[in-house]
Amino acid sequence: MDSLIVDEGHFHLLNKVLNDNDVLEKFKTFLKMSFSEENLAFYFDMHEIKVFEHRGEKDLEKLKLHVLSIHDKYYKEGAEFELNITCDMKNRVNEQLQEILKKEVMEPTILLQIFEDSLCQIIEMLKFDSIPKFLRSEPELAKKLLSALKDANVSGTHFSRNKSPRKPKSRKQKLSSE
Repeated sequence: MDSLIVDEGHFHLLNKVLNDNDVLEKFKTFLKMSFSEENLAFYFDMHEIKVFEHRGEKDLEKLKLHVLSIHDKYYKEGAEFELNITCDMKNRVNEQLQEILKKEVMEPTILLQIFEDSLCQIIEMLKFDSIPKFLRSEPELAKKLLSALKDANVSGTHFSRNKSPRKPKSRKQKLSSE
């Protein structure tokens, strides 16, 4: 249960950062300085590609071109924004893409799903690595965001200056440490 609370807090923090333009700009700058801006760029490109799916895009050629451009931008060896994901995942995406492109008839949703696992991994990195590091680099902003989450009754995320996010102590742990 505690991990669910921690995850919920991280989810809300990520959403807060992504939905506040001023904070988002600071986060982008932080990611650029920490050489991990590709994660956020991939997240936004995947959000854009989801629009194809939700609109029920019928132009399969346009969709294929968009998927191929995402592949070239993030998955090709030596790409400017090459994702820091496992080789297995990269190989799986490459194989699935090649297999799908060989087919004459395909569903757009299948074409879009090849990036899902990568997106999940990137979101996890953003939530549990990039956001905590960013907030430790911006203590005043962290206080403001955490306070807003507390006011919204979202608990479970704590950041200290030198540690990664930690789970809140249970009532039993608090009593035993006193």
